[in-house]
Amino acid sequence: MTQPIGENSPSGSWSEVSEPFATAAQRLDAAEFAAEFPHSYLCFAAGPLLSEEGEDGLPPTARHNLDETHEAPLPTLENPAKLHVVPILKREGVNPFPRKITFGRGRNNDVRIPYSDVSKLHGYFSRDGEGWVITDAGSTNGTFLAGDRLSPRTAAPLAFGTVLVIGSVESRVLQGAALHEFLQPQTS
Repeated sequence: MTQPIGENSPSGSWSEVSEPFATAAQRLDAAEFAAEFPHSYLCFAAGPLLSEEGEDGLPPTARHNLDETHEAPLPTLENPAKLHVVPILKREGVNPFPRKITFGRGRNNDVRIPYSDVSKLHGYFSRDGEGWVITDAGSTNGTFLAGDRLSPRTAAPLAFGTVLVIGSVESRVLQGAALHEFLQPQTS
């Protein structure tokens, strides 16, 4: 089952929707989990977030990506500082693109990823027949699908579970039983 375009996200704040998934993955089997959470979800490894106030003029100490002076590795899906799970859903009234689910740093995106190397409007998800496609909107730091940089403004087929890097934020799009299975190591 895929998420139809046009359904509304339960929350405008991505941080408010992360916790229920970990709890549900512990108490439900895969089929029950898939029934309770039938949509597609963007799962990403997170470091420190942008401050709400400093979103545009972010000081270097607030950046989530590390420069050459730091020894610590970037968070990855296998080794996240924190794992976030965000529904890929259209939010009512946040942007003028009714057939696109936008993602990026800006507050007017359907899926907000508040990190300094993610562009304000980084890209968008849309339907193509029965499947999903992803398009980079001409972002500064690019979108990478299975290690390949997407050409700006050119749709690419999105296979669930494929590693997707948005700027330097590593993520995967998962749904149903695959999301349940993915969450198991993080919840045990």
